[in-house]
Amino acid sequence: MSGITRIPVPRIASLADYDLLEHGYADCYTSYVGVACGLDDFLIAFYTSAVFKVERFIFRVLGLPSSDE
Repeated sequence: MSGITRIPVPRIASLADYDLLEHGYADCYTSYVGVACGLDDFLIAFYTSAVFKVERFIFRVLGLPSSDE
């Protein structure tokens, strides 16, 4: 099973206060990726992906420092 599912905003989430406002709105989604993965491993994989390598290249061209660290 894989995919993205909308779930209620957890009450401990920083967005929860906005969801409770009369005219506020917040949403939350969860995704099953098919493997057991800790948050630290997920973040490393996410921020070192090809998309972020392009972003770092653009930053480098603009003279702005950026690295995997």
